[in-house]
Amino acid sequence: MVSKTKEMSSSLIAPAKRYAPRKQGLLSGRVTLLKRGVCMKKTVTLYTDGACSGNPGIGGYGGILIYGDVQKEYSGGEAQTTNNRMEITAVIVGLKRLKYPCKVEVYSDSAYTVNAFLEGWIYAWKKAGWKKADGKAVQNIDLWEELYALTKTHEVTFHKVAGHADNPLNNRCDELARGAIVELRKTLPVDEEE
Repeated sequence: MVSKTKEMSSSLIAPAKRYAPRKQGLLSGRVTLLKRGVCMKKTVTLYTDGACSGNPGIGGYGGILIYGDVQKEYSGGEAQTTNNRMEITAVIVGLKRLKYPCKVEVYSDSAYTVNAFLEGWIYAWKKAGWKKADGKAVQNIDLWEELYALTKTHEVTFHKVAGHADNPLNNRCDELARGAIVELRKTLPVDEEE
C-alpha cells in the first residue's frame, strides 16, 4: 500500500520538461516549474513617466520594460490630456504589453500614481464607489479602474523614484514621453496645439 501512495504522489508532479516554456523571450511571463511543483511568475521591471506641455495640454508617456538583460521601450501621447493621466497611462500601457501574468516592479516618479497604491488610496476610493474622503468623485476614474484591474492580473509592486535626478532609466522614460509630445505636435493642426 505504501508503494502505491508513493507512485500516485509522484505522478501528480509532472516532469519539469513538460511545463518548461518552449520559447524563452522577453516578457513571456510563463510560469516556470520548480522542484516539488511550485510555480513562480517571471519578474519584470517597468520604468514609466508621463509629461504634458501645458496642463491640460498635449501629453506623452514613455516606459521601459526589462526582463533579464533585454529592454523594450514604448511611448505614445494624447492631444488633450493632463500630466496625471499620462503618468497613469504609462503604467497601464506597460502592464498591458505583458503576455502573461507576471510579478512586476514598477518604478515611477509620479507620487500621484505610486502613492495611490502605497498609501492605499485606490482601495479606499474603490470601496467608496470611486469617491474621495470629501465625497467628490476621483479624477481619472477610467484609468484608475483599468490600472486596478491590471494589478489583479499581475503581482505589482510600486516604487517611487526621484524625477529628473540621477536615475538613467527614469530619465530615459522622460525623454520618451517628451519625444512623444514632439511627434504628436507635428501631426496636429495649429489650433489643437493651443
